[in-house]
Amino acid sequence: MTRATERILCATLRADSTVAEHQIARVLAQLRNATPAEYDGQGLPLLLSQAQTARRLGCSRFTIRRLEKQGRLKAVHLTPRYRKFRRADVEALAAQ
Repeated sequence: MTRATERILCATLRADSTVAEHQIARVLAQLRNATPAEYDGQGLPLLLSQAQTARRLGCSRFTIRRLEKQGRLKAVHLTPRYRKFRRADVEALAAQ
C-alpha cells in the first residue's frame, strides 16, 4: 500500500464517527501485515494522546494537564513537548 493510499484510507476512516481510533489502527496494521507494538492483542492502544485521554475521562485537555501536574496522572514523555498516557493509568483514574 502506498503512503498516499494509506493517508486517504486513514482520513476516510477518521471522518466516519462510528469508527474508533483503535479500529482504524487495527485496519491499517492488517493492511500492512503487521501488528504495531504500541497496541495490545485486542487492537487497543497502550499509550493514549492527551486528546484521547481527555475524551476517555470526559474532560478537557487542560484538565489532563492539571491532573498530570497534581501527580494524579503520569505522562510518558516521548520528547520534551510530546507526551502520552498509559491506557492502564487512564482506565484506573476513570474507575475512581
